[in-house]
Amino acid sequence: MDSKEAASDPLYLIDASIYIFGAYFSLPDQWHSPQGWPLNAVYGYTRFLVKFLMTSKPKDVAAAFDESLGSCFRNEIYSDYKCSRELPDEELAFQLQACRNITELAGVKCFASERFEADDLIASLARRGREKKRQIVILTRDKDLGQLLQARDYLWDFNKNMRTDADSFKDKYGVSANQFADYLALTGDQSDDIPGIVGIGPRKASALLEKFSGIEEIVANIDEVAKLPIRGAAAM
Repeated sequence: MDSKEAASDPLYLIDASIYIFGAYFSLPDQWHSPQGWPLNAVYGYTRFLVKFLMTSKPKDVAAAFDESLGSCFRNEIYSDYKCSRELPDEELAFQLQACRNITELAGVKCFASERFEADDLIASLARRGREKKRQIVILTRDKDLGQLLQARDYLWDFNKNMRTDADSFKDKYGVSANQFADYLALTGDQSDDIPGIVGIGPRKASALLEKFSGIEEIVANIDEVAKLPIRGAAAM
């Protein structure tokens, strides 16, 4: 494949754990290995993977898996990060590994780390793809990955066939993709046990980020916050 042809083909990045856990929690426990291990997550994830590969026929695709719960570098920064999530039990751990094995057997390059999350690995792969002028398509339903969106890129919730580009992401959250990390820092994120700033919800966060580029600029101009035409600005 020459460089011009490669640049015209999307680089597909699969947020594999999202689809594994989706199948695990939504499908009944009615499939089992000869040894008695449950296979509902394996069954659901494999259906997703095969359908995607058969219908999209991607030339370049990689999958990232989460293996850093409790050992991620974010836990060193904030010890309560994802503290409410339980580690996979033995049966789920078996299915997670089986899904990775199946993904590799399907010819998809797999990435995982005990220190970095799947989101981090996807971000690094996206950056490498952009260095080669590639369009980035991320298969996920995780809003956090929206911060990676640039022109031509989109998030693809494959099972619902929903695509989200940078424009539709901004329409939904009221902030640009590159401001989304700051947005979550202000509002908090219950799913990750991040508390955010007391009294600042989505509307106030988007109003602040319309005025300021991000957290650093807000802090540098903290006296200006009280003067903004936002309800409760003085209290903020």
